[in-house]
Amino acid sequence: MDIVGNSTEIINHIFQIYDVNQIGISFNGGKDNTVMLNLINSCVNVCNVKCFYFRTSNNQFDEIEEFILKSREKYNLDLITYNGTIKDCLYKIKQEYPDIKIIFMGTRQTDLSRKLEFIESTTSGWPEFTLINPIKDWKYSDVWNYLISGNIDYCDLYNKGYTSIGDKNNTMPNINLLKDGIYLHASELHDDSLERINRIKN
Repeated sequence: MDIVGNSTEIINHIFQIYDVNQIGISFNGGKDNTVMLNLINSCVNVCNVKCFYFRTSNNQFDEIEEFILKSREKYNLDLITYNGTIKDCLYKIKQEYPDIKIIFMGTRQTDLSRKLEFIESTTSGWPEFTLINPIKDWKYSDVWNYLISGNIDYCDLYNKGYTSIGDKNNTMPNINLLKDGIYLHASELHDDSLERINRIKN
């Protein structure tokens, strides 16, 4: 089975064993979350699932905010926005939506140094949720092949040489995409290890 099939199998499995009011989706407007949201929508109608935007910075790119609003309209999302750290936002979900047990995340293995599982629990000291990582095994090229071949909308920053997006304080275009004074599209990066090199360490 290919990566799309693996991911949709995980998604369908979760929606078969949990009621829709027990499930939430984390959506931050990035390329990985966009893939995940589209995959979930291919399995179930995402307008029936609570969707959460964790605004972890007061200095977000306008393009990200605009794309999130555009996605809300496109998918008819029941979108709830929280400001704060991811941990704080999860505590708010626990308090305001106590029925939710499951959170879909757009995390890939290349984002973390530890081993990532398709289904895993939050760690000690965090609010108790089961986190689902349906695209954990996807490579950078897989993400772009899926988005481009499917003609799926994504944030405009990727057209300007951004390969990984945080906020305005810690993100710049990827220098490896600078050719003749112009930044190429994010999909032109062919070395996965350089995906996050444009993120500034504070």
